[in-house]
Amino acid sequence: MDSDSKKIPSGPPQSVESESDKFRQFTDSSFETILITANDQILDANNEVRTMFGFRPKEVVGLSLIALVAQEARFFVRTRIEEEFEGAYESVGLRKDGSKFELEIRTRDGTYENRRVKISALRDVSRHRALEKELRGARDHLEETVRIRTRALTEANDSLRKEIAEKEAAQRALLDSETTRNAIYTALPDMILLLSIEGVFLDCRETIDVPFYVPLESFLGKSIAEVMPDEISAEWFAKSRQLIETDQIQYMNYSLPLDGGVRHYEGRLVTCGPDKVLTIVRDVTDFINSRRELTESEERFRRFAEASFEGIALTANGEILDCNETFARLFGIEVKDLRGRSKLDFMSEATRESVAAHIRDHNESALEAEGLRADGTTFPIEIRGRGTTWRGELARVFIVRDLTERNLSLIALERRERILGAVCNAAERLLGATDWSEPLPEVLEALGHGVTVSRCSLLLLQYDGLKPIFTLKAQWTEDGVSSAMGDAITASFPVDEPSYIEYFKLMMSGETVQVHTDDVDGFFRNAMDHYGIHSALVQPVFHEGELWGVIGFDECNHRRQWSGLEVDAVRAAASTLAAAVHRSQNEEALRQSREGMRRLLESTRVIAWEALLDPIRLTYVGPGSEELLGWPSEELLEDRSLSLVIHPDDIDWVKETVIKNTKEDRDTEVEFR
Repeated sequence: MDSDSKKIPSGPPQSVESESDKFRQFTDSSFETILITANDQILDANNEVRTMFGFRPKEVVGLSLIALVAQEARFFVRTRIEEEFEGAYESVGLRKDGSKFELEIRTRDGTYENRRVKISALRDVSRHRALEKELRGARDHLEETVRIRTRALTEANDSLRKEIAEKEAAQRALLDSETTRNAIYTALPDMILLLSIEGVFLDCRETIDVPFYVPLESFLGKSIAEVMPDEISAEWFAKSRQLIETDQIQYMNYSLPLDGGVRHYEGRLVTCGPDKVLTIVRDVTDFINSRRELTESEERFRRFAEASFEGIALTANGEILDCNETFARLFGIEVKDLRGRSKLDFMSEATRESVAAHIRDHNESALEAEGLRADGTTFPIEIRGRGTTWRGELARVFIVRDLTERNLSLIALERRERILGAVCNAAERLLGATDWSEPLPEVLEALGHGVTVSRCSLLLLQYDGLKPIFTLKAQWTEDGVSSAMGDAITASFPVDEPSYIEYFKLMMSGETVQVHTDDVDGFFRNAMDHYGIHSALVQPVFHEGELWGVIGFDECNHRRQWSGLEVDAVRAAASTLAAAVHRSQNEEALRQSREGMRRLLESTRVIAWEALLDPIRLTYVGPGSEELLGWPSEELLEDRSLSLVIHPDDIDWVKETVIKNTKEDRDTEVEFR
């Protein structure tokens, strides 16, 4: 890691954010691996642990820091941990694939989620150590080379002084030329290798920028096949043959394991005389790694973007640089055709200026607008923008969300509220009526307006022997829509028709049925065509567990699909109607029961009475009191006590007996005067 890399700040320990997402937010941009440990266990780690050790953050959670250190260094690291050493020290890291690298560890105290922890920063120092080693080697080699060259030049100068005077000028020119070549030679960051055509290393110019695979003394005078891996030496021989045949510079790219990692190189082969090949080697590891990291970053961005349900576009200077498939799908155009276009091209004329102002103001809040598809249609959208950088340049992330479904949901919710209002009105009318059928026309009208349909009908299920049929009980129609009351088709609608039987089975199971003209045939299709129905919603009504009838809603203007909210509201209407029918039938049964009891009492010499307890007060006296007791029932109710019909000596104990037995839920039979 170079000197500009982020470092753990020195000084007194700072508190660590308690939330893991905040930890990751502040540490994922670090080039160091940050570990949170407690009790010798890793609690959390940033994403750099993937790059440095090959582990995903979740894989190291629960491990010891020692698990990331090579076996030979673990005793030393454990000693440092036990001593709670807070300075920097070096060790040997162990990657997931088993490879090792030089590692610097710094540890300090902190807090994480309200507990004391150790915060460790791990830095890969392999390259720094290698560069230091190469620098020392290069410096020594350079000093030796200078000494050799100086000695050679001194000897040459001594010899040249003895030469004739005319060669002195040539010697000076040669010296100048040599100095220039040396300056160029020294300034080059590349390793230069001189090999014979047979592949024998003849000479080498090392550089700190390109560490060699083996020490210099180990390969000079040896063949490339003896020193380098087989595939690399084979490629060198192939390139050298092409060089000799074409006399054109040849290129080769290869990788070597070095210093616990993989280094990448680019080699250039040029001729150096008839039987020698000069090979110039440059370390391109940083370039390749940067390019790979950039590619991976772009790929991560694209994966995240493609997984989003929102349209995401990256823009700069108002033009779309790239976008996800969702963005392209929203506007009905291919991704490749979107690049280079202005994002304002995809806003409707009515909202384009407001969107442009929103962008000019760098406003990051949401703005509702109207999108413009490639086919010219518009749709409601919500847009948001946020500044970012892309490949070192200022850019802006442009996010678009389709509001069509949300708006449809709002419309459906409004319809549901309207339907529920109609249901409440219907409930009030039905449950307040003595006969449920009396307010039925008004109820159907309210439901028809609430559901916004052309026709609303109530059909009752009856049986002709064993054959079920629906008969039309009542119907409401909007203006201009024909009524089916009195029509022969609805007077007796058979449900065992092949085209209708499946829908009838659904109704028998309590299912709400939505049917469209295009989906049916036969008798059912003819009936829908006859009444001009495009779509129908049929809600079964159950009474005492049996199918009693159905409420039908006809849409005669267009094909329609009712939402789940609307269907739920219609079901509530059916339940209200069933409750009203049940109540009406119960009240009729009660009325008939009371009438029967009244006739029974009038036909016998018995006086029925009803009273409140403690104290006893009469609330009802049956007919016959005047005949048996000589007191009309009206006079007994005016007095409301039993003192007129019970002897004063008996009245107290009679009352006490009646009250006591009634409270104990027992029948009372007494004789009194």
